[in-house]
Amino acid sequence: MKKKTKILIIILVIVILVGSWWILNLQKQLPMNLDLKACFTDSDCIIVSTIKGLEHIPTETEGCGCQCVTSINKNFVDLWEQKQSEFKDYECKTMCKPCGLNRTNSEAKCENNQCVAKPSQKVNIITDKTEYGQGETVKIIIENNAKSEEEICTPSLIYTIERYNQGKWDAIRMVSCPCDALCDLAINLTLEPGERLSYEWDQAETWCSDPIKDFSETISEQVPAGRYRVRIDVSEGCNPIYSNEFAIKEKDETADWQIYKNEEYGFEIKYPQDFNIQENDDAVTFCGGEATQFCGIQGASYHPEIYLFKLKKDGSRKDLYSFAFGDDELPKSDYWPFGKHPDTINCQVVSIKVADNSGKLWDCDYGTGYGQLVAFWQGQEDNFFYLMDVSLYDKFPTLRNTFDQILSTFRFLE
Repeated sequence: MKKKTKILIIILVIVILVGSWWILNLQKQLPMNLDLKACFTDSDCIIVSTIKGLEHIPTETEGCGCQCVTSINKNFVDLWEQKQSEFKDYECKTMCKPCGLNRTNSEAKCENNQCVAKPSQKVNIITDKTEYGQGETVKIIIENNAKSEEEICTPSLIYTIERYNQGKWDAIRMVSCPCDALCDLAINLTLEPGERLSYEWDQAETWCSDPIKDFSETISEQVPAGRYRVRIDVSEGCNPIYSNEFAIKEKDETADWQIYKNEEYGFEIKYPQDFNIQENDDAVTFCGGEATQFCGIQGASYHPEIYLFKLKKDGSRKDLYSFAFGDDELPKSDYWPFGKHPDTINCQVVSIKVADNSGKLWDCDYGTGYGQLVAFWQGQEDNFFYLMDVSLYDKFPTLRNTFDQILSTFRFLE
């Protein structure tokens, strides 16, 4: 009886060893889209960055706003990292989705024999996206993952917005109540187990002005582009909890503008939707917006057109070329693009970059509510040069900004 028992035990051990070897080798051959998450206990699992096509997208790419993680069986880490390296150049910023969990606020758990990433914090904060345009509403969700109540220590503000600046995180200014207003005294906010709270931030930094006659005004400004996160303080000791990072991008006001392209001179430039253009041999004229009624009218009191001159450096406009790229000292009675100018004119010249080429911008004030902006820059092949000009009037306050925006969209064709 004892001998048979020993034989049975030996056979059982052999079966277990062979079975384990077979399972292990089977696991090594599993493709990436199968059971990488199989587990028996929490110790089988590990937190890893996500991969494109498998739940999410890569998070280790420099400049990517995503910070998502998942959990897999730790035996497959090498295989996972090998697959992840295949996507190292993937531009994930265009496909980022909010996930909330990152390496600092998650832990690996085995649930129903599957590895899952779970919040390690009792309270979790996420934003609805990881990239926003300036002025876009940021939606914030605060969730209590604990089985007990959690208290927020700063009920007057609930949350704080922090901006990454020069290597550290700084809280932006925020007021919870209009300056000098009588507001209800805040009480502590308690989150019930599983409770979710939603808030919206309008990307404004707010503060109170210096008192004038014992009255302070609430000042509100759009925050600059950059990296941001949300912070709340919870529980005893007011421990800080942070959200995922999110980026605020500068708004491109020219995104839906029309495009003028010139193959002969090798450039293109954008102009507003409500502008019209006219073209002749050496110039393109842009006009519209608030000045539409004065566009192209001979003898009008105002000439608010923006001119772009495309000129060959063949000596035919040598006077203009030498004026543009010569000494910064403005000649008092010499050539000016649209006629002689009075001695009282006050001009400043600054160096500019247009499509990565150096140039100059003349900013002139005639002292009569009238002025002029004239920009000069070289052609890409050095065969051409360009001049863009606008006459400024108090009547059209947006002309200066429109000039700058049009100039900023100039680019040379490949």
